[in-house]
Amino acid sequence: MRYMADDHTLTVRITPELYSQLQALAEADRRTLSDVVRMKLGQAVARRKPPAKEGVVKGLKADFDLFWAVWPNKVGKQGAYDSFKKRVKLDDKFPSVETLVAIVEKQTRDLRWRERPQYCPKATTWLNQRRFIDKTQPIKEKGEKRALPNPPRWNP
Repeated sequence: MRYMADDHTLTVRITPELYSQLQALAEADRRTLSDVVRMKLGQAVARRKPPAKEGVVKGLKADFDLFWAVWPNKVGKQGAYDSFKKRVKLDDKFPSVETLVAIVEKQTRDLRWRERPQYCPKATTWLNQRRFIDKTQPIKEKGEKRALPNPPRWNP
């Protein structure tokens, strides 16, 4: 049997066992056998359809562009976009885009990623490893001295 819906075609071979199951469903629902077969085949075709593309998630590109504008290490944009789409928009546990932008700006300032970009991770790594959770300490300026602990005295 061949079933066509939209741009999908499904060919099914109905075995005697399947025929008896479909006939039992038709009798239980008080439908004709052809209606039950069409319904079941329609469900099978719906399961085989590819998942909806990016159009389902609204504003994804604009949100990513906002995030990418503040990211200091501009390497691996496509990978970052894929991670952004997967993590930020489809995972409820991630903070909003505005919160991520604020965290990036704070970590950029505290970790001096702009001055030393070799120490800045790629955006993909930062998103996948959830590095926005990391606590940072502001770096002291050049004129400030670090407080070193007093070393123990050595007595021979």
